[in-house]
Amino acid sequence: PAPPAPEPAALRAHTVVQLDCEPWGPGHEPVGP
Repeated sequence: PAPPAPEPAALRAHTVVQLDCEPWGPGHEPVGP
């Protein structure tokens, strides 16, 4: 799926913390490997 509009810093931090987590997806759950 295409990423939505620029995300809030909190969601960017979530992506930084979980490197396998995409900044999009159902409930922003980890969808990486």
